[in-house]
Amino acid sequence: MSECVSARVSLETLLMKLPRTCGGASDCDGYYLRPSACEPAIILAKPGLPADQQAALESLQATARRTCPGDKGACSPRPFRAECRAGRCVDGLAPQTSR
Repeated sequence: MSECVSARVSLETLLMKLPRTCGGASDCDGYYLRPSACEPAIILAKPGLPADQQAALESLQATARRTCPGDKGACSPRPFRAECRAGRCVDGLAPQTSR
């Protein structure tokens, strides 16, 4: 596995572990936590990234930026619609997959 792929997998693994439990749409919001503005927001339970995860996130973001040089570029942030579905924060604009 390349360094870039490994860095991105590590970052996505952390992002997927962040809190998404909700009781209504007002409990959710979108956060641009991936290394490139070209990538979609992560929809999480408010207030978003827990303070105890900040250092780990910053380290993983820096590694991904350093090892994936092709990911740099100017983009407008992708729009999102934070929703609560079945007790989980999701992006209402993203294609939904069945799991």
